[in-house]
Amino acid sequence: MTDESSQPKVKSFVHRIPNPVGRPYKIKSSQELWDKFVAYCDDVENDPWQQKTGSNSIAGGSGKSTNSMRQEVRVFRRAYTLVGFCAFCGIVQKWADFKRGNLKRPGFEQVITQIENVVMAQQIDGAMLHQFDSSIVARLNGLADKHIQEVTGKDGEDFKFPKLSLDDIKELQKINGL
Repeated sequence: MTDESSQPKVKSFVHRIPNPVGRPYKIKSSQELWDKFVAYCDDVENDPWQQKTGSNSIAGGSGKSTNSMRQEVRVFRRAYTLVGFCAFCGIVQKWADFKRGNLKRPGFEQVITQIENVVMAQQIDGAMLHQFDSSIVARLNGLADKHIQEVTGKDGEDFKFPKLSLDDIKELQKINGL
């Protein structure tokens, strides 16, 4: 007779099947989401874009030549973006998809709204100070003017489409090779 406690228990095949419920959330709480956003903002502020340019001048006077090198560094402020925030915290989906999937979780709606407001405010402030391209900021935030072109008929009347018979439609199909 064998002792059952000494025998290793065999797990069923169900343990090898991926969890059908889905992966656990990468960001477990709304506080963690806010903390990651604050860390992202700190990273953006502390790591601006830099453009380095250099110039070299060779001058000669009274038989002697001099060589001077000058380097200039311009610092550009970075804009907060939802795409950049997703990349910073390892969210591998679009912000809209992340938002849709997490909006109903406790506390997330307020944090997500606040994140969007902070990003939008920083971008608009930067555009108003001419640090960011205003047309790009307007498009990113849905503030761009939309041009709707109306098509009217003669003398501003409603455009009237001609009524086509079945024979007209068949002839148009034949002309267009359909």
